[in-house]
Amino acid sequence: MNTLLVLFLCTLLPTLGAFLECETCFATSSNCTGGLEFCEDDENTCAIGITEKSQGGKIEFTVEKGCYSSENCTSRWTLVTFGQGEFIRKSANCCMEENCSAALSHLPPVNTTANGKRCPACYSLSKPCSPAVVNCTGSENYCVDLMTYTLHTEKSIYVKGCTTESTCAGLQTGMWNIVDTDDKKVDCRPADQSSALSGSLLSSIFGFLLFIVLL
Repeated sequence: MNTLLVLFLCTLLPTLGAFLECETCFATSSNCTGGLEFCEDDENTCAIGITEKSQGGKIEFTVEKGCYSSENCTSRWTLVTFGQGEFIRKSANCCMEENCSAALSHLPPVNTTANGKRCPACYSLSKPCSPAVVNCTGSENYCVDLMTYTLHTEKSIYVKGCTTESTCAGLQTGMWNIVDTDDKKVDCRPADQSSALSGSLLSSIFGFLLFIVLL
């Protein structure tokens, strides 16, 4: 009897030790604090999600801490740019306890060097936006068109802009998000390098034909 009890306890202890608690909070600022909550079976790590938006000369942060699945954690930023220094980016960093606060200590600068690619770009809350063609920067080689619904603000967000091929793939598979969402639609296509010249080329051809007619 005692032997069976010992075997039972040895089997049970690893299960009890597997219960994970993570600080859980949300704030529209650069940090947040909250109480500990038990994680679900498929959540094996704590994480902090940081979203940074630059628009209209203003920079806004959103921070969320909680339980997470480690397969979706990444130290890289999911980035979409809108041109003229405007962008939205998010990173989900796996962490344990005090390391979650340390994840906020370093935010890498956004690469603003134009790479010759161009995409239609805009950002809007609640209604579709009218895009303008902008220069892509850094390693951005794809155009993205994203419509999503945020859980915390209960608003629709419309995003068009430049991004990377890997970010597009992550957004389409659902592995990565720009914002936490119940529903989203993502369309991606390779950025068109010649699109920057198409408008001026057509104008030149039209001007030349007009010149010939006037002669």
